Amino acid sequence: KLTAYTGLDALSHNLEAFAVDHYAPICDAFAQEGVQLVARSLEKAYFEGGDKEARMDMMMSATMGALAFQKGLGVVHSLAHQLSTQCDIPHGAACGIMMPHAVRFNLENKKTQRKYAIISETFGFKGKKREQAEYLPDILNEFLVRLGVPTGLNDWGVKESDIDIMAENAMLDWCHPRNPRKCTLMDMKSLYQEAM
Repeated sequence: KLTAYTGLDALSHNLEAFAVDHYAPICDAFAQEGVQLVARSLEKAYFEGGDKEARMDMMMSATMGALAFQKGLGVVHSLAHQLSTQCDIPHGAACGIMMPHAVRFNLENKKTQRKYAIISETFGFKGKKREQAEYLPDILNEFLVRLGVPTGLNDWGVKESDIDIMAENAMLDWCHPRNPRKCTLMDMKSLYQEAM
């Protein structure tokens, strides 16, 4: 579980940083390679814990994510921070659960669509760019399932009554202002509800 959760955290850092609409080509290069390493090695590290090469790839992906997010993060982290502090969900798992919903939310941004298409292709999905971008939430959900991570917040004990305060706190979080799509309080609530 620790391998899965920390690996998903690395993925979320790279994916969110790459999606941030801010000129930082060095950060983008780190983020793209970081995603590539996750796609290649996280499942290997999870299913074959002794695979040192896979674990080295994941260590590098985590480092690249930390370098990439100098550019900023997004709504995934603003939502996940509340799930960890209020509902005791491990940070990487919380990021993993919220990623597909945030990606779907951000799809209306054309620049972000192009970036999501690149990430989708990195995970092996071929097709037209729009199709690649729109399929990314499914790719991420399937990835979570293969890593044994429950994808519904209710599976983690989150209740509908938790959403209002978490959404308010998510709006105060420092990550979402760099999200490629502006977030409102109602957006935060909707994203939590979709993940239930």
